[in-house]
Amino acid sequence: ETKSAVAFDSTAHDCPAIGQGGAITIYGGTVTAYGCEGIGIGGDGAGKGCTITIHGGTVVATGFDGMGSEGYGGGTVVTITGGTVTAVGNRGIGIGCTRGEVTISGGTVYATGNYGSAGIGGNSLDGFDCGKVTISGGTVTAIGNGGGAGIGGGGGVPGCSGGSGGEITISGGTVTATGSKGGAGIGGGNGKSGGTIIISGGTVTATGNVGGAGIGDGRDG
Repeated sequence: ETKSAVAFDSTAHDCPAIGQGGAITIYGGTVTAYGCEGIGIGGDGAGKGCTITIHGGTVVATGFDGMGSEGYGGGTVVTITGGTVTAVGNRGIGIGCTRGEVTISGGTVYATGNYGSAGIGGNSLDGFDCGKVTISGGTVTAIGNGGGAGIGGGGGVPGCSGGSGGEITISGGTVTATGSKGGAGIGGGNGKSGGTIIISGGTVTATGNVGGAGIGDGRDG
């Protein structure tokens, strides 16, 4: 499905602008997606996962009271092979893979998490660890906030503890990842372990914050 020069807006509770189950493929055009109390692109707050594939175009996904891409939706698979993708979770993950996976092999990707969540990976809720992140190409910039890793686990918010780094593999591309408030650049959120991290190629710049490793555990993880 190709959406060109169209803005999608979801104002229903826990609903994404694009997603909520099923499969979505974007080949080109300009796609602007807003989620209200939900997700810009991806699974919803009720646990509905989906499959999202982006081959090209310009995609901007913003979750206002939720995640930029995939929040609670279990088993969501996000694949990016090209295009320019900007994903911002104002109260969650930029591009998420809690109980799912994200694969990036090309394109330019900017992902910013907020409210204790990772730029790419897990959110701030208890036990919502980062799933599987595989990067083999493209230019990827990922920023966590509130204790979240740039790529990896969330850092938690009051009453929640965030998650570990899951399984992260980087074999190519240019990757810049920055953690926040005890979160690792790549790995665990604040107070969480880094999970399994394999880097075999590419150019990687990873910066932890306030005791979080550049690559590895979050502070006190």
